[in-house]
Amino acid sequence: MTVRAAWVALFIALPQAAHAGHTHYWTWLAPPDAHAVELAVAGMQRLAASRPDVAVTLERGDAGTVGITLNGVGADAHEPFVFPGKDRFNFCKTAQKPYDDVVTAALILARDHFDASVLRVESDGAWEAGAWVAGAQLYREVTGRDARNPVSAPSAERLPPADDTRLRVDGRWFLVLGLGLLALLLWRAV
Repeated sequence: MTVRAAWVALFIALPQAAHAGHTHYWTWLAPPDAHAVELAVAGMQRLAASRPDVAVTLERGDAGTVGITLNGVGADAHEPFVFPGKDRFNFCKTAQKPYDDVVTAALILARDHFDASVLRVESDGAWEAGAWVAGAQLYREVTGRDARNPVSAPSAERLPPADDTRLRVDGRWFLVLGLGLLALLLWRAV
């Protein structure tokens, strides 16, 4: 591979790699109220039904359990959004594909039904940076209410102990490492 071809490959892959890890997280801090789950799921179904061009509701395998599973359509599918999900930690990596709008709207709607003491919501996309704008607009169109930031504020309980010096590794480290190695290879090839 020539140096020029390597640089072209880097510039083509870089924007896709930057979005590949776009993930939303929700954690149950307490058992959710069953009626609130039913109301939230009904609202999420209305959100998904309003955008059949970007999100499809999938069948759930656990009969008798109230919940929703949705994903993108066709090539725009990524990881399924499953709500309420597991008892504690849950996530959905959307890679900012079009169904991300429905996922963010669903998490905004979840906040209507569950206080931050029951449900913690986090995301790789910052509300303040505009990452939730399309989801907030969808929420407003379907519910008729103004969207509020559902992301839970950082709390002391989530901070590691002061003596915890372990390196936290996530997808961004692999991206940085990969780009560094590619740069090194390109530099040595010149």
